[in-house]
Amino acid sequence: MYQEPPFRFGEYAIGCECCHGPGKLHVREMMENPGRNSSQVDTSIVNPARLAPPLADDFCMNCHQGAEARILQPGKSYLDFRPGTHLYETLAMFKRPVKEEQRAEANRLETLPPVRGSMETPLWWKNSSLQLSKCYQASQGRLTCITCHSIHHPPTHENQVAYFRAKCLACHADGDCKLPGEERRRQKPENDCVGCHMEKRAVAGIAHSSDTKHCIVRGPGQPLPEVAFRQPTPDMPGLLCLNKPVEKANDPVPSLTKLIAYLEIMKREPSLHDDYLDVLGQLSESAPDDPVVLVCLGMKALMEDKDYPRAAHYLSRALERGAEEPTTFLYLGQALSRNGQDIEALSAFQRGLSAYPYDLPLRAGVAMEYLRLHQTQRALEAMRRQLELFPEDALMRDMMKKIERQAP
Repeated sequence: MYQEPPFRFGEYAIGCECCHGPGKLHVREMMENPGRNSSQVDTSIVNPARLAPPLADDFCMNCHQGAEARILQPGKSYLDFRPGTHLYETLAMFKRPVKEEQRAEANRLETLPPVRGSMETPLWWKNSSLQLSKCYQASQGRLTCITCHSIHHPPTHENQVAYFRAKCLACHADGDCKLPGEERRRQKPENDCVGCHMEKRAVAGIAHSSDTKHCIVRGPGQPLPEVAFRQPTPDMPGLLCLNKPVEKANDPVPSLTKLIAYLEIMKREPSLHDDYLDVLGQLSESAPDDPVVLVCLGMKALMEDKDYPRAAHYLSRALERGAEEPTTFLYLGQALSRNGQDIEALSAFQRGLSAYPYDLPLRAGVAMEYLRLHQTQRALEAMRRQLELFPEDALMRDMMKKIERQAP
């Protein structure tokens, strides 16, 4: 079902430039100066080891930081991030804070593995675990991902215990460990610092899988540090931004970024709904033609106000202004259908499907509109095509069988 290559950006996600930045200037300078002194600092390419610690962590955080919402900043795309710049300039990450009444539960559950079969990660684990470690705090933030992880020369399975133990001993002395030497030697594997201080947890929902917890603790049951319980700033009630740089701590989060963050997270936290509406109301006056604002206004008119003509108006304008998400076509089709405009609704679903041919809700919308228009054979053709692409769709299969039995 996918094009070859599957990504339209010309290269895969993880390559040299993912960590070192664009290489064109570096290649040119190396070719023009083949006898260059290798001891000189090379300013034509990013060397993560020479970056300030927060910047060095940012390109790791781009993929490895958990969050409840990862929101592109206004006007940015995922391709805009450059190593050596703050990730926050391209992408902001948000989570709900741990409330005061959850403190005791957070400390209790921190010592327990996640429940198998549950894909929901507790809120307090969505902090950068390394930043919750005493090692990180004592290092004044100088402990980074690449302090312990070598991208170019990772350890083998056979030597990884000794490899990571050596990383620990770069800061700690062997005598710092209070476990008797005889007991350490009885460990399997023996002298495994990570095995004691960075426990492994079952990956929730993925059988036979485990992950190393990066909150380094002195021993099991150690309470979470106070930083795990920090609360939101007045600028953004109800949510914490996980990757805002220290120097931008007092800068307001862009309103469009806040709007999308609230929209995503209020599905799990309904108490954020009023904050979402406040931001939407402000943006409806300050940026009434922004496609994101128009989509949100259309969603509100469709789902909350049940004002279908108004919803269709906003969503049509959003598409005219450059909205590109498949849900925009979907909501427009739904608004038109509920307003009795089935031909126009079918057209909206089909337009969306031409841009997103593997979007299941849009395909279902086309099939349903054919049924409403009493075009049964076309509806059945659309259903068969949908089941070719999504054979697990039992609901559509049952509906198709029912219609086939009723068809003349």
